[in-house]
Amino acid sequence: MIIFVSGGAASGKSCFAESCAVSLASRKSAPLIYAATLNPASGGDTEKRIKAHRAMRAGKGFTTVEWQGVTVFPAVHPDSVVLLEDVGNLTANLLYSEDGAVFKESEPLAAVERVVTAVRTVLSRAGDVVVVSNEIQLAGPLPPGTEFYGDVLAMVNRTLSAMSDCVYTVVAGIPVLLAGRAD
Repeated sequence: MIIFVSGGAASGKSCFAESCAVSLASRKSAPLIYAATLNPASGGDTEKRIKAHRAMRAGKGFTTVEWQGVTVFPAVHPDSVVLLEDVGNLTANLLYSEDGAVFKESEPLAAVERVVTAVRTVLSRAGDVVVVSNEIQLAGPLPPGTEFYGDVLAMVNRTLSAMSDCVYTVVAGIPVLLAGRAD
């Protein structure tokens, strides 16, 4: 099963996605894996965000695996439930890494395919996956220089939601089922 959860910044999407993953793992007695995509060296409030997410997961049974590069994902137990947090960071890692320069703004589909391939790697190695992504364009126009990132992420979100069994958006802490069915 693939559950896709999106929402704006600080909407509560991570909390909801965690509860989905914990519930799935509990029902199946499956291992819980947290696939962390935030690059600790990316600067800004990264350290604060990582600490907050670790505190939120504490005591819930997650094993954290760090994403190693854009498409390298550690092997996990095939029956595990993976919480992939999050596609926005994964996309940024791709576009702003040393090899990200190969993606020309006139050719966003190559970047989209690279991110989707990375997510498919996770899907092929786990029993169930809860994918978290942000809807960065909800807040209005993006700052100059980030439009390409926003366009690529929007296309990635559309592609992943089409592949998913359930699609939610979270607004002001309230999950709204957009497609599929809630079990």
